[in-house]
Amino acid sequence: MTGHSFVAETLMRILLMLPLLFLPFLLAQENDHWGVPCGNESLDIPAARQQAEAGDPTAQYLLGMHYAFGIQNDEQLAQSVFWFRKSAEQRYSEAEYRLGQAYASGRGVRNDSKMAAYWFRRAAEDGAVNAQFWLGLMYENGRGVKRNRQQSLKWFLKAAKQGNSDAQVSLGQAYEDGDGVPQDYVQAAEWYRKAAEHVPDYGGAGQGRNDLGLLYLDGFGIPQDYVESYKWFALAGVTRNMDEAAKRMTQDQIAEAQRRAKAWAKDHPVPVATCLNSVSNSPIPNPRLAR
Repeated sequence: MTGHSFVAETLMRILLMLPLLFLPFLLAQENDHWGVPCGNESLDIPAARQQAEAGDPTAQYLLGMHYAFGIQNDEQLAQSVFWFRKSAEQRYSEAEYRLGQAYASGRGVRNDSKMAAYWFRRAAEDGAVNAQFWLGLMYENGRGVKRNRQQSLKWFLKAAKQGNSDAQVSLGQAYEDGDGVPQDYVQAAEWYRKAAEHVPDYGGAGQGRNDLGLLYLDGFGIPQDYVESYKWFALAGVTRNMDEAAKRMTQDQIAEAQRRAKAWAKDHPVPVATCLNSVSNSPIPNPRLAR
């Protein structure tokens, strides 16, 4: 790919994924469904505990969230795992997902990638969209499961169809690189655009905007358009790529791209109230760069 070589991008993706394999991850991510409590609502602890001890899985999950994202000392984190497990044992999918998070990151329980994969699988099979994405990522990296690209793509597709922006980016990159699927820049552009449209940006949306900008820059899968390229780089906040696009543009084109970026942001306001949105959960924290 012009200015964007396959080998260089493959090496970059490997380097970007290394922290995922060795550092705690999965801190906070938007819940899958509006009906699932966020965990950051005001909670009547005595009442919730009474309901949880009576076996209510939603109350058990809420207590788990309270302890997981509160003070976060060892005792509190252990309590979060205790209540997530109680809820997960009743097939409450979000609790299964959070229990998988705990094992993947060693928060409140010893780090165990195989147990993380086990709970992610249960959650994914029970419909937890975020778990579907992370199970796909574990198959991609061979973490807790045997590396299997087709399984990773299967779970990415399930999550992507339900709106998970990280999964949409992962599919876009698979199509762009021809990794496990036939190379198809049109498909790549479609998945990047789906991810790019997400508001707020939990990580995947910004990555999608940047990768869509790169396709516009090179004219792969979509007509080459430096103005649109710059716009998406600006919305992703990737200064280096904005500078690269600007080298090929007139001042009028740059001004038009900036106008479009401002108009897009105005038309896509960030919701005032979001769910556990203070920490990004994207597994690809650094953007691809134009070359």
